[in-house]
Amino acid sequence: MFASVQIEQFKAESEYRRRLIDRGLYHLQPGHLRRMAGYSRVVKQKNSLLRESASVYTTTTAELLDVWDHQIAELGAKIIQARQFYVEKVREKLRVRNNGFTPEALDVKYLAANDISSTASLADIQSQLSTRLRKHREREIRLRRSIVGPHRDEIAAEVDGNSIQRYASAGQQRSALLAFNLAQMEVYFDAYGEYPLFVVDDVDSELDEQRINELLQILESKTQVFVYDNKTRADSAKRKVSGQRLPSVVRTGQRS
Repeated sequence: MFASVQIEQFKAESEYRRRLIDRGLYHLQPGHLRRMAGYSRVVKQKNSLLRESASVYTTTTAELLDVWDHQIAELGAKIIQARQFYVEKVREKLRVRNNGFTPEALDVKYLAANDISSTASLADIQSQLSTRLRKHREREIRLRRSIVGPHRDEIAAEVDGNSIQRYASAGQQRSALLAFNLAQMEVYFDAYGEYPLFVVDDVDSELDEQRINELLQILESKTQVFVYDNKTRADSAKRKVSGQRLPSVVRTGQRS
């Protein structure tokens, strides 16, 4: 999906970029959804305990934290390994650069938090997490929150080696997001032999006529496209977009 609310994902908080990767992973590894739900539950329970134990730290508290930390290390290692796998798949597609949206070289990198080596074996990643959790136990108690694990990972995006977060223009952000979406579609195709649907919300407000037609030309032979807009009547660009040349495009018309 390409929508106005997503435009600044590469410049927003890291949570949004993690979510972008995780949503792609759900389709390739359905079990990743259960892992994420389980991991989120454990972190919330641990944070609740850390808030309560800030003033009184007992043997019982330590034992409970050990239980939560074991689960964070176990589930976290699987999440990190899966994210690394998916990001590498997307990077391979981005290197092909078979579209006109990124005249510059676009790259995404997975940066596991706490200096965890995401390319290590599953057992090694779990061991690294366990070590970091023990090391930062006192700090977590002082801060009253969990600071070790994949809930703090970062997905870095770069154009020609420069951080999109720091240097990209609004146009480069749009181009990067489109190229990323197209790369995700190719990863999906490799897994299932068919392309997912592509939804474009309020297309006129985010893309000019040239980009609209470039996008639809790329998608025409691959997938069905749903285009959403809030205009009462089509302008010249819309007539071109919805013309007979692109029979795969389904226009939804005006939103209520």
